[in-house]
This record gives sequence, C-alpha cells and structure tokens, in this order.
Amino acid sequence: IEADTALMAVLNAGDLPVGDDSRSAVSLSRELQMVMLRMKAEHMSDDGRGVDYVGLKKSPVFGEYKEKTVFLRTVDIESLEVNEKIAFFINVYNALSLHGLAVHDKPLKSVLEVQGFWRNTCYNIGGHVFSLDDIEHGILRGNRSHPSTGQLCFQGDDPRCKFSVHDVDPRIHFALVCGAKSCPPIQVYSPTNLERGLLVAAQSFCEQEIDVDVADKMVHSCCDRQMSLFVLAYDCFQSRCLYCKDIYNEITSITCA
Repeated sequence: IEADTALMAVLNAGDLPVGDDSRSAVSLSRELQMVMLRMKAEHMSDDGRGVDYVGLKKSPVFGEYKEKTVFLRTVDIESLEVNEKIAFFINVYNALSLHGLAVHDKPLKSVLEVQGFWRNTCYNIGGHVFSLDDIEHGILRGNRSHPSTGQLCFQGDDPRCKFSVHDVDPRIHFALVCGAKSCPPIQVYSPTNLERGLLVAAQSFCEQEIDVDVADKMVHSCCDRQMSLFVLAYDCFQSRCLYCKDIYNEITSITCA
C-alpha cells in the first residue's frame, strides 16, 4: 500500500547523538521497553487503556523515549530471532501509536481525526521506513493483504519483504494498540514473555470484549472493531490460538449486538 508521501511523518528522523554507539535491535528493544513501562506508569490509566497525551507530550520520560527512537534507524532487524522480532515489532507498533498521537498540537477525541494515521505514521527502522500499517500487515501478518484495501503492503521487490514473519500468530491482533478507545490494554512484550503475554491478551479479549452464545452458536459484541479483530484472527490465519479456536468451533455466525 502506497502511503501519501506528502503526509508521511517519520517520527524518529532527528540527528544521531555524536559519539554515541548504535544499539543492537535486542538491546534497544529492552531500553525502549523500560521507558515504555515508565510512560505507562506515569501517563496511562491503571487498566492500560487511557492515555494522558497532553501530559505525556510534556514529560521528561517522553523526551527520553524520543531520543532513543533515533537509534531504531541503525538496528539490524535481520539479526532478530523469530520471537525477538515479534516482540520487538509489537512494542514498536504500540509505542509508535502513542508517539503519533502525542505529537499533535491539540488533544484528539479520536484517532480517526488524523488523516491516514496508520498509513502515514512511521519510524525509520534499520534504514527502512515502516508505517503502522507496514508493521501490522507487512511484518506481523506476514505481508498478507490489507483487510480494507486487499493490497499487499510490500509489493514486488520491496526490500522490506525479507523482514516479514512467516509463521504468523493470530494473537498479535489482541496485543496491538492502534490508538482507538476499544484497543486492548498496552503491555510490554519480550521474547521470554511473548507466549504467555499473547495467551493472556487473547483470553482477556475473549472474556471481556465479546459474548459467546454457545446455545445459538453465535458471538456478540457491541463494537464493530472488536468483531473485526476476532474475525480477522481466524479468517486470515486459521486460528493457531487454541483458546480462540475452541470458541470458533462452537459458533456458526458472528453478529454485533
């Protein structure tokens, strides 16, 4: 999917500090995780869903976070193992969403107020520009077609194709925070807690965001977006998540109540 280059915002385009060595992807991911945990403690609600973007934008911890994102430009993504890559890009996606909303001049009532937010909010990672859409659909979904357009994020000989995850885990949809109020709580992932974290995210979604009517073999939700996540996880990937698969096996239709 081609982003509008006139609208694209690469949020880590500042100068690299003179004399400061570049980080490996793993070590930088850990540094960003620690700063994200501080941002979460200081500027997010207890349930991880609400963010004080005005306070975050002015905070020293956000300034520290922005300084560290510059080093994303020098990391070697190819050196990441599979779980390292998945955890790295989930964390970067969630942080980029926060970063993209926090830098606006006035508070936003909805992420939809930002034209092409997911297409045009970007980081330079390892010398390549990745938007939120690129990370979700190009990397974490294994460069499968975008559900809205039917197009691939990385087409032809795009050099970013080599970074796509091949063994896609559908539970990533329950971990990504796109900036909408209906998004899951923000968590910080690592290669060691990835399996547990994704399982908990899937269980939390299924228990809190949808209602399964086993007798009628239907799933209900009051939110179209929550239903789209549930359907996308199954339709695209045949549901490798056993927790969700048990639910899918019990239903024949999905509706928004």
